[in-house]
Amino acid sequence: MWEMANEVLSNVVFVLFPLLFYLVFLRQIEVSGQGKIKKYFLATMFIALILSILFPATSFAGYQHDLRLIPIIITFVYIGAWSGIYLVIFMLGLTALLSPSTVHMMIGNYFIISLILSLIAPHYQKFTLNKKILYISLLYSFVVLSRCLYYYSMYEYKHVYFSLYLSFVTWITLIAALLLIENREKQVMIQKELENTEKLHALSQLAASIAHEIRNPMTTVRGFLQLLTHSNSLTKKDVSFINLSIQELDRAQNIINDFLALSKPVKDLQQVFDLHQVIQDSINILSSYATLRNVRFDSDIDSTLYLNGYKNELQQVLINLMKNGIEAMNNGGILEIIAYKKKNINIIKIKDNGCGMSPEKLSKIGTPYYSTKEKGTGLGLMISYEIVRRMNGKIHVTSRPNVGTTFTLLFPVAKTEQDKSSIPVSTIQTSIEN
Repeated sequence: MWEMANEVLSNVVFVLFPLLFYLVFLRQIEVSGQGKIKKYFLATMFIALILSILFPATSFAGYQHDLRLIPIIITFVYIGAWSGIYLVIFMLGLTALLSPSTVHMMIGNYFIISLILSLIAPHYQKFTLNKKILYISLLYSFVVLSRCLYYYSMYEYKHVYFSLYLSFVTWITLIAALLLIENREKQVMIQKELENTEKLHALSQLAASIAHEIRNPMTTVRGFLQLLTHSNSLTKKDVSFINLSIQELDRAQNIINDFLALSKPVKDLQQVFDLHQVIQDSINILSSYATLRNVRFDSDIDSTLYLNGYKNELQQVLINLMKNGIEAMNNGGILEIIAYKKKNINIIKIKDNGCGMSPEKLSKIGTPYYSTKEKGTGLGLMISYEIVRRMNGKIHVTSRPNVGTTFTLLFPVAKTEQDKSSIPVSTIQTSIEN
């Protein structure tokens, strides 16, 4: 019994050690190498699977048990269905070499398991942590139950006992592995937020120190250029050059204003306001611009939405996101604006059917100096993220190339002017996952 317990613990180490090695060392790779990260992750799961199969736990009754199902489940839900299927095929091939008499039993079982995991995998990351643990536990309980029923039907009662005992150890190990991965992913997300905060702080300091000094000489230059346009000695070509210079000065002025928006404190106090009206006003402001670009608004806004925050700043965010959506549709299209309430959370969705973004581009959205536009600075979206953060909100972005992009904004609900209590960010995060 003790010898079998040692073998079981060795199997636990064989599964968890490669996973820990990946989480501690390989997960530090930047998002730009996302494909490489998945390869490293898959490689560690292959190693865990091989070690688990080569060193199973054996009882005195001849019953063998290993933890091969753990790397298979993790691969399906964290890497992808196809990677999980490849791992299952590899596992069946290795089993056929080492124990040909048992492989025929596994084919049917792992076909069902793979089918269930393939259905769960695309939606797994949207679940809360509790739901992830619940669904995986239910799946594993199905595996344990079917295994015990098989041994019971074969009158191998000792195997039923060992199966229940070792399956409990496997379940504990599986949950521990899930918690390790989820905790590490949470740390990576927090680290990215801290890095963005540091970049934002650096830009704020830069804006505060030089923006005003740059603005003054630019205003002087622009004034003299405007005076030159009234000169009778200039040719049409000279006037066009001067007008172009004025336009570039105005563009530089807008960039400086964006910098100042990062550094200046919020002047107006938070207030409860009609969110429906703010969204509708933003649509009205951009309606003529949308018409010029052959874009039509399709809005569905709940008229009972109220929000506690900065009204003018939120309108700036909405206009910025809507304008980006309009500009993303080069050949015209429909910009959908949807706003509703769910579980005390105000949800605003701005969806375009434009060019979309690849996963690499999507991962950089909201960072300084990154923009998908030819002449963009990336400051507009970064400011939008900062405004939403000040209002205890979240921005969630989904996009597919040549399909479109959806910006989802989530804010705590304010029902009345007296109700200004904020909802924790964790609640908003749960709404995103759901």
